[in-house]
Amino acid sequence: MTAATIFDGGRPGNRRRPFADLFTASDREPEATALPRPDRPAEPTLSDYLHALEQTIQRAERTQIRETLVEVTPREVQRVIEKAAKAKARYLAATLDLAEVDGLPESKQIEMLEAARTRHEAMQAGVRDLMAALRTGHVKVAGVMPDGWPSAGDS
Repeated sequence: MTAATIFDGGRPGNRRRPFADLFTASDREPEATALPRPDRPAEPTLSDYLHALEQTIQRAERTQIRETLVEVTPREVQRVIEKAAKAKARYLAATLDLAEVDGLPESKQIEMLEAARTRHEAMQAGVRDLMAALRTGHVKVAGVMPDGWPSAGDS
């Protein structure tokens, strides 16, 4: 994919120039273009650029996810959820273990708490992102029909 495709497929009715055109004069002498040229559309705005960039990111992520995770099983999803729950339980247990200590916790105990928290937060974020990918249809679940498809009973 080249940078020139960032503005391809813009919204209907909007004329956008390819991304590469934004920088064509950057390494040359500035042209005397103080007046707008009728044969050239106006430069895209920052919001146009950011919108196109977000769409490019979404397309790239969707493509990579579909190529990497062709299909997952319900058991795989369940195991990830169980591991995330276990990480949360261990983090909470490590937090409560600090109540058993007289005075302030030692550095080693804080390190263990931080490691448990990091593990919990990473697992939680992974489950959240997996759920989002399942909702948007970027990840397919074996044996589960996507919403909107007619069921076997519909004719």
